[in-house]
Amino acid sequence: MRTRNVKLSSSAVLAVIVAMAAVPATQVSASANGCVNGSPASCVQVIGSSTYVDSVGGGVVLGARQSARGHFETYSFQGQIHLNTPDQTYWNQSWWHFSTMWGPQFRINRNVPNGTQICSRFWEMRNGNYINPPHSPACETVHS
Repeated sequence: MRTRNVKLSSSAVLAVIVAMAAVPATQVSASANGCVNGSPASCVQVIGSSTYVDSVGGGVVLGARQSARGHFETYSFQGQIHLNTPDQTYWNQSWWHFSTMWGPQFRINRNVPNGTQICSRFWEMRNGNYINPPHSPACETVHS
């Protein structure tokens, strides 16, 4: 059997990454996390199995040597979950790479209805005011 080496251009790789990031919500059958584009970008993390959710939390993607102060609002559209973290400064200490800085995890330890959307949004504070995130929240959908 013959194999071929396939070389992808950097623009092709970037196109795949952008296409994957454009998906607004994914289905969770165990654990998942996802982010939305923005500056800074918000992320959500759901840990569990089927419709049982162990914990949820938010994250923020920061560029190299970038910092941001603010808090995470993590919630479900169906109303079972609505949590806020205290304000904190998150700092990516890398000189070269973007990195997701995760906030505290909230223990849920219960089943949620099938199809529940769990979302998180990072609210950045600048000059004493919260900046409305320029993007929709990052969401994951829980399915059995």
